Parts: sequence; structure tokens; C-alpha cells
Amino acid sequence: MPLFFIFIFSILILIILSLVLLIRKYQKLIKIITSGSSFSSIGMAIWEHEKLIFYSPNFPVFLKSYNIDFKDFHNASLEKLSMYKDKFPELKNFLENLTTRYHDDELNIEVEIPIANDFYLLKFYRTILNKKKYSILFLVNISENIQKYSESLFEPFHKIPGEIFKDILNRKPLSEIAKKLYNSLSKLKIIDSIALGIKQKDGAIKIHYANIDGKELQNFVIPSQEKSLISYIIDFETKKYIKDSNKFELPNGYKKIQVGEKESNSIYGVPLMFDNKVFGAVLFEKRGVDKFTFKDMQIFDLLANLLSINYKFKETFENLHIEKEINYRNSLSDPLTKAYNRNFLMHFLEKIIEQAKRTNQKNTLVFIDLYNFKEINDKFGHYFGDEILKKFVEITQQTLRKMDAIVRYGGDEFLIILPKSDIKNSEKVIQRLKKALIEANPPIEFSYGLIDLDPSLSLDENIKKVDIKMYEMKKNQKVPNNENAS
Repeated sequence: MPLFFIFIFSILILIILSLVLLIRKYQKLIKIITSGSSFSSIGMAIWEHEKLIFYSPNFPVFLKSYNIDFKDFHNASLEKLSMYKDKFPELKNFLENLTTRYHDDELNIEVEIPIANDFYLLKFYRTILNKKKYSILFLVNISENIQKYSESLFEPFHKIPGEIFKDILNRKPLSEIAKKLYNSLSKLKIIDSIALGIKQKDGAIKIHYANIDGKELQNFVIPSQEKSLISYIIDFETKKYIKDSNKFELPNGYKKIQVGEKESNSIYGVPLMFDNKVFGAVLFEKRGVDKFTFKDMQIFDLLANLLSINYKFKETFENLHIEKEINYRNSLSDPLTKAYNRNFLMHFLEKIIEQAKRTNQKNTLVFIDLYNFKEINDKFGHYFGDEILKKFVEITQQTLRKMDAIVRYGGDEFLIILPKSDIKNSEKVIQRLKKALIEANPPIEFSYGLIDLDPSLSLDENIKKVDIKMYEMKKNQKVPNNENAS
């Protein structure tokens, strides 16, 4: 009996030793396989030299769903792999890399390949074990990992108040948006300081908002000769991550602007640009050395893009608004004299008449016709006549109140609207105007008629009524000679 137990024990020892030797023999191969198994693998395959010796059962099924026949890879000779480059376009880059280094004893290739709507990581290893060449391939679906990474990357944005993004779309001032960004990012402990500057036409930098360690600064200007870190980011049109502010030196001509305590800070500077043109920069800062992660910088880049869009959108909108205002004013004014035109007259008089109906307010309408204007044009030319018209409007505008309006009705005929003025006061205004025009060089004279605007009459009826008044004066008045108009 003791001999039997000794025999059994010896057999077990031999089996264990054999397993240990086998494990040691393939230890490197096992290590490679287990390193790949940490991935959520779609499949794995192993070749000994060019012959397939193992593959996971789901591998052929998976490849078949994308019209790739796994049987083509049972014998992976150089000749076959070279042929497959055109047959399988998804694997072309990988196969080119593999065939170029086909005879290498040690290989480690890792590529990402798109298949349908997913992304896959293809990992290929080659090693020599006991004078035999083994090639191991893993195919891993990384779409889920990318999605998880993207979600983690944008996770901080969920914590930033939505009102900031609304403010950007609503063209709120940069200083207001930057302040809200600072409050949000500092609350999340992502930054301790922020500074946002826009380059002006003279080269100066206007700091729309800055908060350095709790010290708030708004709308101040750094002169063009005082080149700062923001100037550096703008001038060189580049992002800059400064891991330690105390060890970073700006080039000649630039200098640091010290605000707060002098200590090491991590600074990430991003240019503000639109249509490939840099117009400003924003600095994100945090106390300590190398405090920003790649994820932080991705967030800063996106925020800088949003700020750029906000600024340019606001600038474009304001320019369009100004252009619209100019076009609107031009549509209401006479291009030669800059007096109002008939478009304005209709709107303005309708408003005055409606107001008079409600308040019984007295308003005066004056019709003016310049003396001998046709003769002036014929004798001295149209250019001289145009100058007379412009001079008449200029002097009239200087004489009238801001609320009054002068309208070029046609040719040498003008209408003047005097709101909140009765006939007696309006007569004084016209006499004052006649005196100013007589003193001009050359002197300008005119006939006129004036009436109280009648709210019970239409616009055209009021104009017709005052026109008749003007012609009555013109008939009763001696027309002066304009021989001296020069």
C-alpha cells in the first residue's frame, strides 16, 4: 500500500511539473492573450506561421455580417494578404502595414477602423516562441468606449447653467457672459481666474472682463505698447498651455501683467477667431503647477469658440442694424439736400394729425416756393441751383427746432411742419427764417403760405389748402430780380 501511494504521488508530481514547464514555455503567448482579453473583444484569432490554429467562435459570424469571409484568412500568406488589400477596403491600411513588415519577428500594430456605423480597434501582435512564429489578432468594438468618453468629456457642461448658452445666442455683452462663465467654472473648481480681451483697431487690448483670484475688472484698456500674455496669444494666433507661470518667459516685447499674489499658476490661453481671423483671446487660470487636464482644455476650446461666435454674431447684427438704420434714414431723406422726402411726410403728418384729434393740439403746416429758381438754373447752371437748394435747407434746419421738420416736396418747393405751434408763433419763425436767408451769400428769398393743420381734413386736403395760401401770396407779392445771384 505505501508503494502504491508513492507511485500515485510521483505521477501527480510529474503532471504538475509538466504543466509548469508548459506554462513557462508559452508564458509570453499567454501574457499577450490575457493582455488583449481585458478588452470587450469581438473576436480573437491565432496563427502559427501562416496557418490558423485558433479563433473564437463568434469571430467568423461577426465578420460575415460585414461581408468579410473569415475563410480567406485561414492561410495568411504574404501573397494572399497582398491580394486582400483591394478586396477588403476597410482593412487596407492595416494590411499595407502588415505586408510591409511581414517578415519581422516581433510586431505590434494597432489601428482604428470604421465598419458600418461603428469604430473598431484592431490589435495585432507577433512573437517568437520555441522557434515558432505566432501571430495574435484581437478585434475590439470601441464605439461604446468613445461614447462613454464623449459623455465624460461633456459632463461638466451639464453643470454650467443653460442661461449662459441662451445669453450667447441672444448676443449679450461679452463681459456679462464671461462673468457668468467665471462664476460657473470657479464653482466647479475648474478655474480660479479668467481674462477675456479683444484687440482694438489701434492695437490696444480691451479687457471686457477679468477676475483674478476674486478681483474683478471690467472694460479697461491695455495700451498697444504694453504687450501682455493676451497680446501674445492674439499676435501669434496660437493656443498656449503654460504649466507653471513662474517658469514661463514671454518673448522680447511682451511682459506679464501681475494681478494678485505672485505664485505658480497653470494658464491656458485660447485665441478668439472667426473666419480664420484672430480678434481676441481668453485666458483660463488655476493655482498650482500643471493643473489642467486634456478634458479641461477641450472644454476651454469649445467655450472660446462659443465666445467667438457670440462676439462676431453680435458685431454683425449691430452692423446690420446700423446699415438698416442708414438705409431707413436714406429712404426718408432727399439725397441732394438731406431734407426729408415725401415718404417721411406722409408718416409724420399722419401721426401729427392723429395726435391733434386726441389733444386739440395746434400744429402749423408751411408751404414754401423759392423765387425765380428756374431762372437761376438757366442763368448759372444746375450745379449752382443745387447749391442754393442745399444752402436753403441747411439754414432752415439751423433756424427750426429739433421737433420741426422740413420736407422737399418737389423741385424748389418745400413743406415745413411746426408741431405744437399756432399761426401767430409760426409766422414769427418764418420771418426769422426769411431774415437769415436774406443775409446768406447769395441771398435766398421765397413765397410761403401757412395754415393750422386741420385734423378733420385728409393729408392731401391739408397740403392742397396750404398750397393755395402760398400761391395767393406769390400773386400779391412783387417777384424780386435775381441779377445779383452770384
